[in-house]
Amino acid sequence: MDFLSHLTIKGQETAPSLVLSSVSNLPRAVAYIHENAIDSVRAFFDNDEAGRQALRKLWASGMEAKDMSRLYPRHKDLNEYLVALCHEQKELTARVKNMNVKRKIR
Repeated sequence: MDFLSHLTIKGQETAPSLVLSSVSNLPRAVAYIHENAIDSVRAFFDNDEAGRQALRKLWASGMEAKDMSRLYPRHKDLNEYLVALCHEQKELTARVKNMNVKRKIR
């Protein structure tokens, strides 16, 4: 779900992508990344202990991994961040419509 949220926010992804359904798949992903000589990754892990531990494991494997969870520090994961953005957008749209209605009434 988080990768779909990423695509919703960013649009089409042009870089090759490896999606983990669970951090328990991390050892297989690290092996794949090393076997395919991928030198850096962007990690969109959850903002929880399992996500932080997975990021540390990437770093410990010698991989250059950019912690993308810094983009959504107040949210559990990227999907929760997207839901919050959508909610904020709806609230803003409603406020603007309300302002326009009040102006027409005057």
